[in-house]
Amino acid sequence: MKYLIALAIFLSFGFSKKKMAEIVPFEDFDSGGYQLPFAVIGDTQKTSKFEALIGRERNYKKTKKLISALAEEEVDLIVHLGDAIFSGKYREWHKFNQLMSPIRENETPLLLIMGNHEYSGNKSKSFKIIKKQFPQMVLSKWYAREYSNIALIFLDTNKKKLGEENWSRQKKWYLEKIKLYKDDPNILGLMLFTHHPPFTNSKLTNDEKYVEKAFLTPFFTEKKALAVISGHAHGFEHFIKRDKHFIISAGGGGPRVKYHTGKKMRHIDRSKLSIPRPFNYLLIEPKTKSINVKVRGFYNIEDNIKTLESFDISFNL
Repeated sequence: MKYLIALAIFLSFGFSKKKMAEIVPFEDFDSGGYQLPFAVIGDTQKTSKFEALIGRERNYKKTKKLISALAEEEVDLIVHLGDAIFSGKYREWHKFNQLMSPIRENETPLLLIMGNHEYSGNKSKSFKIIKKQFPQMVLSKWYAREYSNIALIFLDTNKKKLGEENWSRQKKWYLEKIKLYKDDPNILGLMLFTHHPPFTNSKLTNDEKYVEKAFLTPFFTEKKALAVISGHAHGFEHFIKRDKHFIISAGGGGPRVKYHTGKKMRHIDRSKLSIPRPFNYLLIEPKTKSINVKVRGFYNIEDNIKTLESFDISFNL
């Protein structure tokens, strides 16, 4: 019997090694003059067993439906706002690869920003997998791309995980990028992508004041700055502060949150979608004088994917 057990362990180990080789990079994105919309989705992680035991939603089938619909959209780029997986273990990334197979088959570029769940588990092994799958992460966990006339800045808002030195490096890099795009006549608008939202009405999480303090002062004063798009608070929210848009699109399947409403609401939500918010992703289309944002999704698994809300954000020309 002990030989059979040893053989089973050996075969299992060998199978795991074989599967590790299956992790290959998603298509990276080269900056350029693209005309199709790009898509944004966040928080596709599966519900943990503990979360399920305490009554939180299990939405994996809904996530699969979202990804299948997203693969059918005509887009040049997909941005994932983080929490792609529940923990950084290999088997979680293997499941993510299975989930995203329609995207990979289309060879659609996929860019990731770091969520808190990407830091969970064995960080060193998780980072090796992340760097292998997402080439933009090899040099830094923060980076920028240009999409048509829009500058896209991707930040890592896991301050404690980054440490003070890397956090300071990122802030310095961010200020340099803001100045660079301010002086670039080909860039008409600037968007930030963060996992943690500076503002939310979520009952589960609070406003992330450190994100506001680190990044919003130059953002509010920059004429080209348009919107901050975040994940983390599972659902959808839309705020406008000092003429800048703050959007949370974290409806990729993580158990949805409840919101403060009425007098307890921290911020005026411009979205009229009913609560709990739908499972969703965004389509963002640059135009001559504005960008159009469409919220695509559904409430129930039997519903068709459709545009639930649509709004424009004008350039400050």
